[in-house]
Order: sequence, then structure tokens, then C-alpha cells
Amino acid sequence: LVGDVHYGINVAKVREIVKPLKITKMPETHPCVDGVIELRGRVMPLVNLGKRLGAEHFAERETH
Repeated sequence: LVGDVHYGINVAKVREIVKPLKITKMPETHPCVDGVIELRGRVMPLVNLGKRLGAEHFAERETH
């Protein structure tokens, strides 16, 4: 749920879910890029899907 819209992710395309890592802010990036993380020696962009989908301000919650 992002804002009031339900989205789905094709779980067959998900490689893994990782615990939160240190986010390094990057200057002059697209507004939906919150920064980069280092994962097993590789630098990966961190894209904020809420911003990308136009629902920047939404409540985060855990679901099980």
C-alpha cells in the first residue's frame, strides 16, 4: 500500500531482502534516489518507491 493505492511486486524477480544499511546521500541525483548503499562490495542506488510512485508521504508499517 502506497498512499491509497495497492501495488504488487513479482516475487520471482526479488533476489533478496536485506536489513537496513547505512545510506550515503549523493548530490545532484534524481529526487526519488535517497542515496546509495554498499552491499557486498558493490554500490547500489536506493530508490524511494513512495516518491517514485507519487506518494512521497505515507505511513510506514510492518505487516506479517
